[in-house]
Amino acid sequence: MKKLFKYKRTLPNSLHFSTSEPKKGILKTILYDVHKKNNAILKIHHGYYLPDEYQDDTPITSHLHTRSNCSLFDHTYKPILKISGEDKFNFLEKYVGSDLKGLWENECRISLLLNEQGKIIDDVLIIVRKDFLLMYISVQCKEKVYKYLNKKLLDHSKLKVKIEEYTSHSSICIQGSKSVNILNELLKGDINLEKYSFMSSVLTKLNDVDNCLLNRYTCTGEDGFNILIPKEKIQQIYKCILKDPLVKPAGLIVQNTLRLECGFCIYGKDINENVTPIEANYKWVLGKRRLKELDFNGAHIIMNQINNGAKIKRVGLIMDSTTVPMENAKIYSNDQPDTLEETKSNTNIPEQMNKQTNKQTQETIGHITSSCFSPVLQKPIAMAYVNIEHSIINNTIKVKCADKLETAKIVKMPFVPLSVYKI
Repeated sequence: MKKLFKYKRTLPNSLHFSTSEPKKGILKTILYDVHKKNNAILKIHHGYYLPDEYQDDTPITSHLHTRSNCSLFDHTYKPILKISGEDKFNFLEKYVGSDLKGLWENECRISLLLNEQGKIIDDVLIIVRKDFLLMYISVQCKEKVYKYLNKKLLDHSKLKVKIEEYTSHSSICIQGSKSVNILNELLKGDINLEKYSFMSSVLTKLNDVDNCLLNRYTCTGEDGFNILIPKEKIQQIYKCILKDPLVKPAGLIVQNTLRLECGFCIYGKDINENVTPIEANYKWVLGKRRLKELDFNGAHIIMNQINNGAKIKRVGLIMDSTTVPMENAKIYSNDQPDTLEETKSNTNIPEQMNKQTNKQTQETIGHITSSCFSPVLQKPIAMAYVNIEHSIINNTIKVKCADKLETAKIVKMPFVPLSVYKI
């Protein structure tokens, strides 16, 4: 059997630790004790002990189980902001390009928080409630986002807006084709989730627990729900869902490979404050009305890129070999020799011309941001940024893997089709 992973791979911003010797200052989620009882292999991720994987399953079997049945993820560590006040839409629309005013109550939107240059501060999930907005933000961006929005609120002190952390509830996330059947049983006939489409939500009683908000949402490409639950009832609901034989707990390794197969980004790896929505291939989050009015951060810069093109673009790659490229690996055009050493010298041309030729032939055209072995495709896949002239679908490029260049093809994302539910 071929060795698919040459190097030991870990998730970004994660550290190994011994469960018998927890470190001081590291936070535990509400489900920490439950994870330990379920034989989770815990790691430190953004200051929390989180399940990386489970001893009873390999990452590949857990990945495939999610695609065919259901998996349950701990999202209780994810921060949520509550934005209220009569000017909440006017305020938040200044910093995101999505059409929030066009949403109905209980609708959701994936969006991007933008700075004045149109670069991405964070990727967010916004839920419209009756009297306020809920906004999920990345845990690594919590302080940055909270500080940025409050500073902007001070600059617009006449607006009637309040921003606070939403601390009464936390989330777990069920993903997989059987999700709706499993949750319908816990709803005991009160409502039928078949009536709720992708990116809609409903406030209901779940397994006799009041005030549970079910958002039909995907972080894996599969049908599923982000479930917002009163904190004191999180363990009760989590354990109840896990009693179903079709459901297994899953960790960050599986969530990472699932999201990569669907071309979803992680903030800090695939998107950051160095790229715009157009460069990141996120034009779809920008509302038509917003692109006409151009009244959000960086709108004119973004519109210029839409009209005239950006210099770089996020793309998907499928490797020809079984080698999984390392993150940040350099990408070269297809006319490179397979080994970089071959381009170092050419004795048949003058030294000065040789230096110039090497500079041109060894120039990188991009870099890898995320990569993994796809359990569904049975091939290594990756996301990358490349110069726009090399971003054409089916274009062949080369990726530096150790001291060798491996061939890859640029493909359309998602790598694996999405299975979200729409009425």
